[in-house]
Amino acid sequence: MGLKDGGGGSGGMDGFVRRQLEELRKLDKFPALKRLRTQLRHIGKPKPIIRRSLKSAVATARVKAYMIDHHPLTIDEFADRAGFNEKTLRRLLNGGSVSRRTWDEVAGVMKTTRDDLFKEG
Repeated sequence: MGLKDGGGGSGGMDGFVRRQLEELRKLDKFPALKRLRTQLRHIGKPKPIIRRSLKSAVATARVKAYMIDHHPLTIDEFADRAGFNEKTLRRLLNGGSVSRRTWDEVAGVMKTTRDDLFKEG
């Protein structure tokens, strides 16, 4: 008995697997099952990393220019307008990482967006 007739031994197992694969292919006709199969393929794959805190030399330079050249503000005044602690602003000005929310608040004081602060050029 060989593989073709599905007889005993490993040949029978191969025939079983082949029949199961054929049954799975038939299920692809159903959209919900097709979506589920696609979702199952992604299990265990790493998700993209979205950082909670950001730093940018370009954005930091823009904040410094805003504070010094355009609207002379002290660190305390700028931090008060943004609604956070002066230590946070000092960390930002020294090139450290701060939260996305902090960058949004800084951009709000400067009447721009976080994306515009981070744009190169």
